[in-house]
This record gives sequence, structure tokens and C-alpha cells, in this order.
Amino acid sequence: MRNKVSKSWKSIKNNIVAIGLWILTFIVSVVAFSSFHLKSLRGSVSDSITISSIILAILGVLLSMIISMNEDSEFVKRARQYKVEKHIMNKLFKRIMMNFELNIFIIIFTLLYDVAPSMSNVFVKNGVNALWCTFFFGSIYEVLFIVKLIGRIYLFKSDKIHEQFET
Repeated sequence: MRNKVSKSWKSIKNNIVAIGLWILTFIVSVVAFSSFHLKSLRGSVSDSITISSIILAILGVLLSMIISMNEDSEFVKRARQYKVEKHIMNKLFKRIMMNFELNIFIIIFTLLYDVAPSMSNVFVKNGVNALWCTFFFGSIYEVLFIVKLIGRIYLFKSDKIHEQFET
């Protein structure tokens, strides 16, 4: 039990920036919808579904890039040397798949939101709108994070001077 709590806490500490951004996105969304009297998101349903679909395509490309990483990649060689290649790739696959599932959820949530009857309660309406914005912008943040990470993996160059001193 204690080990599970320790792993959970370590996971939270590792993802504190992501969690903070999700919370900040939710707070900004609530303030925007309540303070600026923004209308419902019904008018932008097709745009949001299009953007989510584009994100799904980008994630598919990123998955194929990871799969195509070959033995020539300096990052893969270094990761294999330290025996962390599988751990890194598993974490990256999980993050991509989580975002893939999130975008499918966003599309379904958007479609349900579009066909649901109008809400007269301002708090419920603003809360649902803020929740939708949080998912949507959180998904975009996650894609940017994954693209940056995969870019760093692809552009990884080993430090040749450091390698000479290690041997």
C-alpha cells in the first residue's frame, strides 16, 4: 500500500506542471465565461471537431515517427545503453494514447453538447463551457508537449567529448 502511495505521489510530482496548466486553463475558462458573458460554444461545434480531428491526425503521425525510430538514432542508442529505452517509449506511447482518447472524448462531448437542450442556469452553463474549454485547450497543450519532446528525441546529439572521458 505504501509503495502505491509513493508511486502515485512521484507521478504527481513529475506531472505537476501539466496538472498546474490544466487547473489554470479551467480557472481562466471559468473567468472568461462568467466575466465576459461569452455565449455558448454551439456556434463553433464544427470548428472544434475539425481541430480535434487534425490533432488526431497529428498524433497518428507522431506515433508513426516513434515506431520508425531505428538503430541509427543517437537517442535510442543512448537510451538502450542505460537500459531505459522501453521505459521512455512506454511513457511516450501512454501520453500519446491518453491524448488520442481525450480528443475522441472531446469530439463526443462536443456532439452531445450540440444536441443537448439549452441551459438556463448560468452556473451550469458556464461550468460546462469551462469544462469543455479545459479539455480542448489541455489537449492542444498536450500535443505541443509531445511534439516538442519527439523533436528533442529526433534532434538528440550525443556529446562526443563526454563519451571519450567515460571510457
